[in-house]
Amino acid sequence: MSEYEHNEHLLDEIQRLRESNFHLREDCEKQKQRIKRLEEWKESALEVEREWDANAIATLLGAKLGESQRKVIQREVPLLLERIKRLEKSSQQLKSLNNKICEINLKVSQERHDSNVRLKQLEQENDALRADLLLWDKAGIGFTTEDKP
Repeated sequence: MSEYEHNEHLLDEIQRLRESNFHLREDCEKQKQRIKRLEEWKESALEVEREWDANAIATLLGAKLGESQRKVIQREVPLLLERIKRLEKSSQQLKSLNNKICEINLKVSQERHDSNVRLKQLEQENDALRADLLLWDKAGIGFTTEDKP
């Protein structure tokens, strides 16, 4: 191999290494950005984790000493959600029954009012008839339920 060919070969090798170095630097920069995003995500996740007390929640859910907090939470939260659904359904049924009771109470109140109005009318009619009977009685005209001969 001549010196010229050797130099050409070296120049080609240098160019290949430069391109390889460029790609490695690009990949390195991408990895740095990825690492930065992951660190930000990790910090965000840790911040969320610091916002709640798994031990306190597990204790509220009935965790026993030495029992995994996360397993207790995973076991009990679905049960609580199911209970909430049942309570919401029961609440809707109670509201429906309460509405029906209110309707019945309204009808009863209206009927009571109507009955009181009718009772007052009958009392007035009765008083008027008694007054008429009293006048007839004072006039000496009597009434009897017995058959006349």
